[in-house]
Amino acid sequence: MSKWLVPGLCSCLFGLQLAFLASPLAGEAMKNSTPLPAVACHFTSRVALRGQPPQVQEWDWYWWRQPDRVETQDTEGNTGQIWEVSKNGQVTYWRAFHKNKRVIEYTPGDLRALGQYPDWATITKVIDPTLLTTTLKPVGKEEILGRQAQRYQGQVNGVEFEVWWLDREQVPALVRQVSETREETLRLKEIHPLQQSPWARSQIVDYTRLDYADLGDKESDPFVRSLLHGEARDPAH
Repeated sequence: MSKWLVPGLCSCLFGLQLAFLASPLAGEAMKNSTPLPAVACHFTSRVALRGQPPQVQEWDWYWWRQPDRVETQDTEGNTGQIWEVSKNGQVTYWRAFHKNKRVIEYTPGDLRALGQYPDWATITKVIDPTLLTTTLKPVGKEEILGRQAQRYQGQVNGVEFEVWWLDREQVPALVRQVSETREETLRLKEIHPLQQSPWARSQIVDYTRLDYADLGDKESDPFVRSLLHGEARDPAH
């Protein structure tokens, strides 16, 4: 997955590493920007690897956006991710393991130390919005889910990109990346105003909270041990 998609969210789903460094002015830009529509989305992701034999993975997930918080969850309700931004533009990230009722918190300092401090504009729009203003070219309109989408195309570092962008909702309806070895597709299946979301977000208030920085001291905990030795140790996996 290219760096143009939201870190953590798509990298976790696609199983590939991303790193987006925030601008020093990210907090100020957030204060001066127009609030984005609060929405709930259902996306499907597909990765096709060319080879012998070819490999295909496909899965669905939910995405909720409000002014200071973005949340994701797989449709099976197993895991989720949460990003929150403070008034001064500092981003905190949580990985939620719903079946285990555990949540791991990554402070802004943890994210910087990992080289995974995210760009809030990308978090809130799923893709890096500068793609649409500096890299890809508008090539026409498409209709999807009863809405008009602006279609963009172009090439980035040898990878062909296609994006269908819903300007009113400020989310992509389609993102397709094609290279010699893989094709990756992100497709919007449903979108609703946040207050009318048909999908309930898992409540983490009663979950056991773990600090990322303390995980190494908790290997006696079977859950933590499984994370450290069997799963990704940072928010970009």
